[in-house]
Amino acid sequence: MEIVNGYVCRNCSDVELAKKGVDPARPKEAPQADEARPDRGPAVQLSGALAQGASPTQQVQPAAYVPGAIADLRA
Repeated sequence: MEIVNGYVCRNCSDVELAKKGVDPARPKEAPQADEARPDRGPAVQLSGALAQGASPTQQVQPAAYVPGAIADLRA
């Protein structure tokens, strides 16, 4: 299962329909080629830290290793 342009796709055919802006759950309701309809774009647009090309503002530094600092599971 995959989500493409906000549509749930269960197989490759659904993915192709979703890429064209057609809801795979209702493919017969797809607009005809001669029908004048503005392109609405994707159903979801990510912004902020989730936007494409966004880089983290801070680099995470790993904690220093200290033997025995985690948990001693020997009982």
